[in-house]
Amino acid sequence: MERLWKAAFAVGGVAAIGAFVFWSLYKQWLSLPIFSQLNQNQTFVVMLVFLGLTFLALLAAFALHATKHKDTDDIFPLYEKLREGLHSPEENIAQIERISNSSDPKKEKYLREAASLSSISFIEVDAINHALEEISKKKEVANLKERMRQKEMANIQEMLPDSDDPLFKPIMVASKYWRYVNRKNHPQYNKMNNFISIVLVKGFNEEALALSKELENEFRSIS
Repeated sequence: MERLWKAAFAVGGVAAIGAFVFWSLYKQWLSLPIFSQLNQNQTFVVMLVFLGLTFLALLAAFALHATKHKDTDDIFPLYEKLREGLHSPEENIAQIERISNSSDPKKEKYLREAASLSSISFIEVDAINHALEEISKKKEVANLKERMRQKEMANIQEMLPDSDDPLFKPIMVASKYWRYVNRKNHPQYNKMNNFISIVLVKGFNEEALALSKELENEFRSIS
């Protein structure tokens, strides 16, 4: 039925549909006893009033339909792109914001499903949890990446042990933040994770240095 009315609207426009509805509802209208008491001018005015009300009701119905389905037609493709992962962490976080700010009633379900993906990054999980909290408070979700970045950088700085090596903290902050923002199916993720684990336990030993050189070469080949 919905397709029928959409097709009718596309072909005939509001005027044609309004005329059809008016004729369908009021084709026996003039046979009512009350109209035998009205003169021709009064009957014409009443008909105009009912016609106007019909058009207003029709326009309101179309406006309600358009508003109701404005975002729901687009939200699932956004979710599918988030599942697959976009080209950068920034794009993934922006996608979370788009989904969060849509009017789709399923957006919270989609976000929770995305957070449970095995490949999802830590920053995306934190961003989704923060977004769900703001959705529950009916707030607009914005600036997620920067807020998550500031929070994680503070956590990294606090958790890193002290070291006499002046390069220890800068290298580890950069490495741990890279691991935080990139997905677990990134080609270099496991190697970076191993590098961090080795350095935290054994320092910059030969194994860690070998891994760092491999990562450097791989990142250069990508760029």
